[in-house]
Amino acid sequence: MNRSDHLIYLADDSETVRKMVSYVLGKVGYQVKCFNDGQELLDDLYGLQDDALPSVIILDYNMPNVDGFQACYQIKSNMARLKAPIIFFTSMANTEDSAMEAGADEFIVKPFQPNSLIERIDYWAKEDTHWALNENENQKGDNPLIMIADDSEHFRKMVSLILQNAGFHVEAYEDGFDLICNLEGKEPKVIVLDMEMPKLNGLDTCKKIRLEWEQLNCPILFFTSQASSETIRNIREIGGNDYVNKSLPPDVLAERVHHWMKSC
Repeated sequence: MNRSDHLIYLADDSETVRKMVSYVLGKVGYQVKCFNDGQELLDDLYGLQDDALPSVIILDYNMPNVDGFQACYQIKSNMARLKAPIIFFTSMANTEDSAMEAGADEFIVKPFQPNSLIERIDYWAKEDTHWALNENENQKGDNPLIMIADDSEHFRKMVSLILQNAGFHVEAYEDGFDLICNLEGKEPKVIVLDMEMPKLNGLDTCKKIRLEWEQLNCPILFFTSQASSETIRNIREIGGNDYVNKSLPPDVLAERVHHWMKSC
């Protein structure tokens, strides 16, 4: 990837942060355009031609006029042509759920480590990370099948994209019950389950698969924000193999899927 081909948009009301991020990303070759708040960024986006759109958008959460949450919602709702991932960049760690609900693709907490920021921008700036495929419409070919169930459309799309880019064929369902209804005749290499889902939650889905699909000896991973010792113990007791915390960078899941495929 040629970083100089990628334009990064940054909206933050702190001049210090704008200068720091511009310096860090500019030093490794990225073009960075800065805005004082979300409204300035939106005004600029509305006037752009398709060939001048940014590759990644970074938003501070708390800004005057239009904050990051409002800007993200406006972009996702009104700019279908814009496929750029949106990263929230804030010191307000308790706003992650609101950011994800607005359509954010990742959440980075300040203060940041320069190398970590570059790594995350590199990941999202790759042209093939702008999701263009719908769930369950990716090419099967000979790619290993991964089945996932999560009631969050955002996480289904994000996980599907990450695993597709890692070389897997992905089938995504909004509930454990729907996943089980589609198991017949399939041989997934790994199953990934959210913990909390309507109809059938992750633990009950795993338990049902282990009891009723004994011939299906694939690893079952859990994708959850509940990483307590009790949760981990429950996962092990019902036949789960591993878990990935949702607060970790999203490509960690692909690494864990690769690990378990090699182990089995």
